[in-house]
Amino acid sequence: MTRAAAAPGTAVITKPLQPLSPLTALWSLLLAAALVLPGWAVGAAPAVAHDQLGTIGIGARDGHYEMTRHRVHPGPIAVRFANLGSLTHALQTARLDPGRTEAEFRQVLLGFLDGTVQEAPQWLHQDVPFAFGPTSPHRTVTAFVDVVQPGRYVLFDLLTDHSGRTFAEQGMVASFVVAGDRTSSGLPPADAVIGATDTSFQVPRLHAGQLVLRLQNHASVERQFAIVLLRRGRTLDDLREWLEAGQVGPAPGEFVANALPIAPGTDLLLKARLEPGRYLLVDNGESEDGTPYTELGLLTHFPVGRT
Repeated sequence: MTRAAAAPGTAVITKPLQPLSPLTALWSLLLAAALVLPGWAVGAAPAVAHDQLGTIGIGARDGHYEMTRHRVHPGPIAVRFANLGSLTHALQTARLDPGRTEAEFRQVLLGFLDGTVQEAPQWLHQDVPFAFGPTSPHRTVTAFVDVVQPGRYVLFDLLTDHSGRTFAEQGMVASFVVAGDRTSSGLPPADAVIGATDTSFQVPRLHAGQLVLRLQNHASVERQFAIVLLRRGRTLDDLREWLEAGQVGPAPGEFVANALPIAPGTDLLLKARLEPGRYLLVDNGESEDGTPYTELGLLTHFPVGRT
């Protein structure tokens, strides 16, 4: 294990949930009363069938996460990830067996990063139904998921800043516990459906606003859905290189919403705000032979019109 293995290009962009080679088997291709923190709020859930969903608000600062609650019941929940910092952040996830602690996870993670740990412990699992890739400052994304397994769910950020150190090493590790009786709330309806196959994305006509998108994976492999808004004259490669270089200088674009890989035959409900403009939808992973999915057709432009 080398420091280079934790670079953001490897950690999240190229293989979104496969940040470090010894973690290949662990990560697949990347309650108490609510405490509302100053400076931001979870906000009301969309006012239909899911208005009773338990919501966890996770705010990313440039060095730590802020949590609105630390315990939820199993069942459908809303996970709201808000980038409150000045840099691009991600939210990667893992589940610990009941009784295991965030401190134990930190030791394992730091061991992977410095090469002193080579195998994931048996109490560390990859079966978390949500994770967010790079998300630009001032962007908020919500995943509506059914959390089944009890235990402690850990959150961490393996992107880096100009220092070359991951944000996780700088303190961006947090957690919440899933325990108690299962809730019976339902998941929300979708405003639009975006599909993916082995060779393409299908994007319907979209209008600006807060949209609940159902991301459906009809492919034979995991699929990432990254929605990107580029600055005029800039390219996706410019954005990748900027992130890999430690986020130095103005960003060539924005990561608007970034759902890390969804398993074949499954879907994910994701809520994000889309302004009018022309966007990219891209899968930043690669096939088993090393061919980027973008070269196989998993990159498409789509417009978002005014309401």
